[in-house]
Amino acid sequence: MIRFEDYLQKLGLTKELVGRVMAVAKPFTARSSQRLLSPPQTCDRVFFIEEGIFREYKDLETETETEIETEKTSWLLGEGNWLYSVESYITSKPAEYYLQALTKAKGYYFYKHELEALLLQNPSLALTAYKLSEVYILKLEVRNTLHRLKTLPERLTYFETTQPELAGKVPGKILANYLNVHSTQLSKERSRRAKEKRM
Repeated sequence: MIRFEDYLQKLGLTKELVGRVMAVAKPFTARSSQRLLSPPQTCDRVFFIEEGIFREYKDLETETETEIETEKTSWLLGEGNWLYSVESYITSKPAEYYLQALTKAKGYYFYKHELEALLLQNPSLALTAYKLSEVYILKLEVRNTLHRLKTLPERLTYFETTQPELAGKVPGKILANYLNVHSTQLSKERSRRAKEKRM
């Protein structure tokens, strides 16, 4: 678990600024499978994950009854990360994505208008917010790199290397969906790996 106050201190915030941030932050808890956001709600909050794993996913429009995949997982995020539906949060338009806890989870959240007011009242927080946006962009690059890899072994290895804290903790079906393969393919790849280790 990553305590939010400890996280803020590691960002270099003074004790006074940490106190101001915590005064606006609201604690939350989530059950496994609970959704924090469902379309067509508008995402007006940003969440910090102290404990647990979340995913962002979208329902797919299927054209045939034989279509197997009915949703697409676009993000998998664990503790120490910020969670929100980016497009909906920025544009204030209805969300197209769900935010769902995959495990029991807890953390803090901020309403958009309160977070913006906090930044206006404390300009010294602006640099921290800018740095956090850079971290998000780098995570986006990691995700894009994963999906550019051509084979499942490459994608699985890259996922385990770049997000080791999630390895072995995400249900196989959801991880397969995130890696853009069927769960049977992921199961076969894991079996192949296990067999190689035994040899």
